[in-house]
Amino acid sequence: AVARGIGYLSALATLGLLYGILLFAIANALGKASTLTVLDRVMFISVALISALAFPSTKRFFDRITNRFFYRDAYDPQIFFNQINTTLAEKNDIQELVHTSLRIIAETLRAESAASIIEKTKYKPRRFIAYNMPELERPDLLQLEKAIAANEHTVIVADYLDDKYDAIRSVMADVDIAAIVRVGGIHAKREVSGLLLLKAKKSGNPYTRGDIGLLEAVGK
Repeated sequence: AVARGIGYLSALATLGLLYGILLFAIANALGKASTLTVLDRVMFISVALISALAFPSTKRFFDRITNRFFYRDAYDPQIFFNQINTTLAEKNDIQELVHTSLRIIAETLRAESAASIIEKTKYKPRRFIAYNMPELERPDLLQLEKAIAANEHTVIVADYLDDKYDAIRSVMADVDIAAIVRVGGIHAKREVSGLLLLKAKKSGNPYTRGDIGLLEAVGK
């Protein structure tokens, strides 16, 4: 800490010295060097040093403002996968595991809500687990599953569907679902499969190709 403080003060001193030399050179070139008093020069250098001290905080402030408006949906995929892997390692109960994973997915992608439909197994009936999403009515769910049967992709995003998939887009709009992920995997030595449903992003922006790549990894 002491070494860092000394380095910081040295940098400020160097900056002040360079600013003073530059100020003197400009004033001399303009023929006004003689009109600058020692007090004027000290004041100019002090202003420069205060500006240098304030710059990092000012930059961070405007970075936060810029990120809020232009990078609202930005995230670090590595942090996301670290959180998911930690959840997989710590949660043994499938209900708790899925709910926590849904929260992580929704918060990372800035989705309004998320839900998972887990197909019935030898041990459990079919389940609907949600994060901030009401359960779909059975007719809507059957209609949705029937519609997406015609699409073989792991991730289905309404905004990117071709015209030939108008029926899927229409059904997704009816149930207010923006993206669907086919999920398959093994948990507690049992095969688990189903669907991941996501509503639209809170920002109103569409899901990006990067989001789709992340969701494809989730579906595997």
